[in-house]
Amino acid sequence: MYLNLDTEAVPPAEIPQVIGELAAAHARLLARLTAATASVQIEPEYLKIGEVALRTGLSKSHLYELIRRGDLPAREFGGAYRVAREDLLSWEARHRKAGIDERIRKMLNSDRDRTAAPTGAKAARPHPGAARRQARRAPRHGEPLGDGPRPGAEGRGDGAPSAETPAA
Repeated sequence: MYLNLDTEAVPPAEIPQVIGELAAAHARLLARLTAATASVQIEPEYLKIGEVALRTGLSKSHLYELIRRGDLPAREFGGAYRVAREDLLSWEARHRKAGIDERIRKMLNSDRDRTAAPTGAKAARPHPGAARRQARRAPRHGEPLGDGPRPGAEGRGDGAPSAETPAA
């Protein structure tokens, strides 16, 4: 064996140091062992549409539409479409959006500032609250409701026939 350590020969004061050295040797040997047997995963050359959908966050139907239009290069293998990994990487690079700082810079330096007055034939839109139709009549506060007394209803003023006027 590689370690010929007589445990009885180690003085009690040095036991913690020996245990520490053994733990360090154990960790180094374990790291060598796992590094030598670690399996290397190789990404497939062609990805299925479902795998592309998971990677990009797009739906399968949208990906098929991109393939149909020729925006996303794909190959057909036995009736199923596959996308080459390199083609997907280049497509993602072309469609990568600018970072948030870039978008804010574009907004602040925009030539289409919304605070500018409208120009040309495009008139200003009315305020949404002004689009309501005006009331038919001005309100008459404190007056009785209705159109007033009925014709032929003289007397009490409440619209009921009086004793002097015969009921029709």
